[in-house]
Amino acid sequence: MDDRKMLPGVMLAVTASMSSRLLPGKALLPLNNTTVLEQVVKRMRTAWVGADPVVVTTDSPADAPIRYLCACQNIPCSASSNDLLEALLVTARQYEATAVVRVPACDPLSDPKMAWAAGYFLQDSEMDFATVQQLPIGGAADALSVSTISELHNQLIDPILRNNFTSYLLSDRNRFDCALLPAPVRLRYPELNLRLVTEEDFWLLKQLFSLIAEDEYGVVSLESAIKAVCNDSRLLRQANLGDTLVCRAA
Repeated sequence: MDDRKMLPGVMLAVTASMSSRLLPGKALLPLNNTTVLEQVVKRMRTAWVGADPVVVTTDSPADAPIRYLCACQNIPCSASSNDLLEALLVTARQYEATAVVRVPACDPLSDPKMAWAAGYFLQDSEMDFATVQQLPIGGAADALSVSTISELHNQLIDPILRNNFTSYLLSDRNRFDCALLPAPVRLRYPELNLRLVTEEDFWLLKQLFSLIAEDEYGVVSLESAIKAVCNDSRLLRQANLGDTLVCRAA
């Protein structure tokens, strides 16, 4: 039974940028009759975190196509800075949020219930950061207090660290209180990569979205994607990061 409740004061953000070293413009690649970004927004609307998810991007001319798509599709969008971390902080303050659940636009199979779980735990425990661990790469969401985002914004100068602030935060757990929540056993496949980074990842995602029927919420579920990968050797070869994988979900 799904007994999730809305999380007041928590903003759900989808961070998006056209820049990418390996696959520029990946947020707007076509996926299942829409775009990758729209798929992420669609599934996060079922997360029950709060109001509609907000696409947070930059005000850089390079990200104008993202802002245009959001305007055309009536998707809430905020672009208040040419720096994505600063834009996230400014947007959270504009929404008067105390916490943010963040999903990157390169994760079109992120699990809405796991996003809600991270936000719920963060709000209930007053931790700095929470996420569900041991999911496939691309399956989780990050929950951060706005005060933590502010501290990261003030502390980090290196653009690489600013773009990868979650990794930095987890590397400094003496300073930040981080909660790594256990994933349901049926979703524990950290060996799988379902994140869009390369052309090969895009091929895999297109295969999965064409093979799998949408669930009752109108999205392709993470669990169904895991099962599909485990039952198809071609997909498994592309998604498997390790040498061996025991497919419990098959």
